[in-house]
Amino acid sequence: SWGKREVRARMRQLEARMRGKEEGNQHNSEDNDLDDTTKKNRRKKNREKEKKRISNAAREREKRLCNEQLDLPRKQELAEQIMLPFTLKKIMVDEWELVVHCNMVPNLPCPVTIKSTLDAYLQTKLEMFPEDDKKVISSEAEEKRKLRKDWVKAVEGLALYFNTAISHLLYKQEIPQYNQLVKKNDDSINQGKLIYSSVYGCEHLLRLFVRMPAFLEKKQVTPVERRWLLSKIGDLVRYLQKHQADIFVQTYRKPSESENCTEESGGDDDSIMQIVKRKKKEKEKKSIERGRKRRAQRSLSPARKKMR
Repeated sequence: SWGKREVRARMRQLEARMRGKEEGNQHNSEDNDLDDTTKKNRRKKNREKEKKRISNAAREREKRLCNEQLDLPRKQELAEQIMLPFTLKKIMVDEWELVVHCNMVPNLPCPVTIKSTLDAYLQTKLEMFPEDDKKVISSEAEEKRKLRKDWVKAVEGLALYFNTAISHLLYKQEIPQYNQLVKKNDDSINQGKLIYSSVYGCEHLLRLFVRMPAFLEKKQVTPVERRWLLSKIGDLVRYLQKHQADIFVQTYRKPSESENCTEESGGDDDSIMQIVKRKKKEKEKKSIERGRKRRAQRSLSPARKKMR
C-alpha cells in the first residue's frame, strides 16, 4: 500500500521517462531528415569537443605532475657532477679521433706528465697558504695547516687513483702499448718504482674525471667525502683550462707491429683494402640470402596464392 506522495512521485518519474523517449524519437527523425553534410558537420563538432575535453584534462594532469616533481629534490646525474668546459671536451674528442679512427698511439713518456702537472698545481695551492712556524699556536695557523694537508691529501689521492685505474681508462687500441710497458718494466712495477702518472699525459687524466663519479658510486663513498673530492677536482679542472696550452702537448705516432691491436687495425694500405673488400663481399652474400628467404616465404604463403 503506497501513500499519496509516493504515487505522485512515481507518476512524475513515468512522465519524465515518456518525455525523454519522445524527445529522442524527435531527434532521430530530425537526424534522418538531415543531409549527409550536416551530419558530418555535427560529428566533427562532437569530435572537436571531445578532443578539447581530453586536452584540457591532459594539461591539468601535466601541471599537477610538474608541481609534484618540482616539490621533490632532483637527483644529480653522474655527468653533471663534474662539468668539463668546452675546450677540454674538444681536446678529449680530438684525442679519441686520433686513437680510435686514425689508429694512433701516444708517445710515452709524455713531455708534460700528470705527476708534473699535479706537483705544479699543488705548489700554487700551498703558496696561497704559507706555512708558519710550528711553535706558533693560533686558530689561523691551525686552519692553514689543515688546508695544506687537505690539498696534499687530495692531489696524492688523485695520483694514486689514476695509477690504480689506468687499465680501465685506456682505449682498445692503447692496450697493446700498455702491455708492452708493463712487460718492459716488470721489475720496477714490483718494486713500486714505475708510476703511470709519471708516464701518461693529462689527456688521460681527463678520462679519469669523466668516469670518477661512477667509480665513487661503486666504492660507496660517503656524501661528505664525495662533495669534498669533487670540489677539489673542479678546482683542478679550472687550473687545467687556464694552462691548457702548456699542459696538453701530447704527440702521437703509428703503432709498431707488436703494438697493433689486431691484424685488421694495423698493416699496410693493401691489407686494409683487402679487409674492406672482404667485408663488402660478406655484406653482399648476406643481402642475397635475405632476398632468397623472402622470396621463398612469399611463394609458400597461401594468402599470396589466393591473391594471385
